[in-house]
Amino acid sequence: MDPEIMEKYRKAGKIAANAREYGISLIKDGALAYDVAEAIEEFIREQGAKPAFPANLSVNHEAAHYTPLYGDKRRFKTGDIVKVDVGAHIDGYIGDTSRTVEVGANRYSRLIKASEEGLNTAIEVIKSGISLNEVGMSVETVIKGMGYKPIQNLTGHSLERYNLHSGLSVPSVSGMEYGRIPDGIAIAVEPFATDGAGYVVSGGNPGIYRVYDVEIEVKEKRFKEFFEAISSEFGTLPFAQRWCFEFDKKADKLLKALVRKGYIHSYDVLADARKGMVSQREHTLIVLKDRVEITTEADNGL
Repeated sequence: MDPEIMEKYRKAGKIAANAREYGISLIKDGALAYDVAEAIEEFIREQGAKPAFPANLSVNHEAAHYTPLYGDKRRFKTGDIVKVDVGAHIDGYIGDTSRTVEVGANRYSRLIKASEEGLNTAIEVIKSGISLNEVGMSVETVIKGMGYKPIQNLTGHSLERYNLHSGLSVPSVSGMEYGRIPDGIAIAVEPFATDGAGYVVSGGNPGIYRVYDVEIEVKEKRFKEFFEAISSEFGTLPFAQRWCFEFDKKADKLLKALVRKGYIHSYDVLADARKGMVSQREHTLIVLKDRVEITTEADNGL
């Protein structure tokens, strides 16, 4: 990997990790999720990066893709387990990381530990050329050994410039042929653990969108102006519904219409099928021929 690109991955990863820890420090009983998400994203901008996707603050049985909507009134409460999933990019090179925190209680510490140990095990075994099935098997063994289930239909993923999910999937279960990890690649590894079904289903309520990476001709004037604005501002990276009201006061309706027309993609909140509690832990790694480097360790070592 080119040294300049490596440095951009490192810088983005450090900013994402520090933003993650900053966000965790804000999550308390009564805190407004909207305020926490906005603060995380502003932190990223102040550090010289841009959000690679909206701050995800999925709660309890939600595994992924919950970010507050415009005017969202959800507040965290004691006993919630919150997945703080943060992405930052420098010139399109992404750091993607998450950690789970329990609000004011300690009931789910073992569940949180299960996803952490799953990630630690994956990092220990990952190297250039390793079978992704072997990685999945190692994560599955650890999480099941602690009495929980890995979520089978959520995977880690390779990263490329301005491309959050660039094709390679990093599983948390065995039994499928995913290929091997090449050298010179950036990957986000993110085991989820649950006391529920072990797979996620759509929970609706999308607050995250992405413009399709294809040439699309939008003809209606208002749709065209709005579509061009979001395409110019966000490119092919995911963006939040609440970020779009500066372009049009009816952004929510326009986004939903653009999804129906096939111009953009929406991301539903994903939740455990039996509403089990879910934890998540994630780091971005750069896999080289002779070593693996974690880019998303915060200044406090997490």
